[in-house]
Amino acid sequence: NGRLITIRDPATGLPYPGNRIPAQQINANGQRLLSVFPLPNVTTPAGIAQAAGLYNYQFKNIQDVPKQSHTLKFDIVPNQKDNISIRLKKWVSDSKSYTGIFSYTNFPLTFYDYYFTHDDLLVNWTRVISPSIVNEFTITAMGSKENGEPRGDRTQKEVFRSTYGITLGQLNPEANPWGILPQMSFAGGPVNPVLFTQDRRAPINASEAFGEIMDNLSVNRGSHAMKFGMYMHKIWTNEGVRANNFAGNISFNRDANNPGDTNHPYANAMVGSFQSYQEASRRNLANATLFIQEYYAQDQWKASKKLTLTYGVRLSYPTWYHLQSDQVGSALSLNLYNPANSPRQYVPTVVNGVRLGMDPVTRATVPQQAIGAFVPGTGDPANGVVTNADVVAGKYPKGWADHPSLQFAPRFGFAYDPFGTGKTAIRGGFGVGKHVIGAAGAAIEFQGFNQPYVVVSQQFNGNLNSLLSSRGFVFP
Repeated sequence: NGRLITIRDPATGLPYPGNRIPAQQINANGQRLLSVFPLPNVTTPAGIAQAAGLYNYQFKNIQDVPKQSHTLKFDIVPNQKDNISIRLKKWVSDSKSYTGIFSYTNFPLTFYDYYFTHDDLLVNWTRVISPSIVNEFTITAMGSKENGEPRGDRTQKEVFRSTYGITLGQLNPEANPWGILPQMSFAGGPVNPVLFTQDRRAPINASEAFGEIMDNLSVNRGSHAMKFGMYMHKIWTNEGVRANNFAGNISFNRDANNPGDTNHPYANAMVGSFQSYQEASRRNLANATLFIQEYYAQDQWKASKKLTLTYGVRLSYPTWYHLQSDQVGSALSLNLYNPANSPRQYVPTVVNGVRLGMDPVTRATVPQQAIGAFVPGTGDPANGVVTNADVVAGKYPKGWADHPSLQFAPRFGFAYDPFGTGKTAIRGGFGVGKHVIGAAGAAIEFQGFNQPYVVVSQQFNGNLNSLLSSRGFVFP
């Protein structure tokens, strides 16, 4: 509405003289964090009128996605009974963009490079055993890689703290070896405020590999056309080293309950006052794997000139996705949970009309945002947890769940020609299909990021100058 927003001195609650923060109160790291963001470029009266107060910066995104696909195939026929085929495939996609997949933010800070490759090797051997018996054997190896790490002329230095001279430390700097900027938010001021975010895998370096073996045997005997086969499938997968808030997450949002609030989120950053700060204790890889074996038998029987029956069964014996033996991870087992071992939690209270959190035993108070958090130094935050080491030792099933039973999937169908003329057919059938490959998310997205391995702590109503003086609060 064009009215001046009053910036207040947190120490006195009074407006700053001239609505300017004195130089001696400016926090150097807060100022440098703000320097990451571009200045407004919608400054003409016409542009401001068109923006209607919704934005003050525009840019044209550039996206370059060159792709390559290569295939090499060899067909070998050593004799009349054998046919061998070897196929090699490679797919490459190099996505380069200011915003989009795995990028850091929604403005043109760095030209991000996401490099994806997929390699595929297939060997097929078909053997004619006799005029009525044919066997087909296939083995396949596939692998995919995602790489968004700095390389070549795309250094991504614009997202590194060192580029701006930011010396703000971290509680767990080993979780952020690249020195990537912390996430930042500025709610409570301008409409559609600028943000800095990052994917928890940034800069991503992930991989996935598959191995498959298939064998199909076809046998024709009189009016029967039978098939028998087996299929084995192994997967190794991960989404790269990752964790939420690995580089820190600073909220400079306005909050009337924050004693350091200046009445504007950007001014909060300028004096180093934050509403909340979150940081992960570490990043984890969480390599997961899965193995499936399947067997089938089917027959197509021409029972008469008019009637053809098709019937068969598929047997599947899968495992759940589970962490590999050298990985760390955990899951909660309620039958191992003991309430007596749980940490105390801060409960709500009111002191002098202000809502706060309180330790129910010592009655020590904390900011209201900490209500529900564990009281430090009490109980076991990992109460009831089963670790992957327990799984590897055989104390708990892989994937933290009982192995799925043998899956039975029958099929039956028929085709009937009521007049025997070959012009009319009545068809029917039924089948049971089992989805035996479960989602990998439980293993690679959750199990590897629980207590006691990856812990996200939170601080409230603090200042950047004292960020490292507290380990923060941990919630269930």
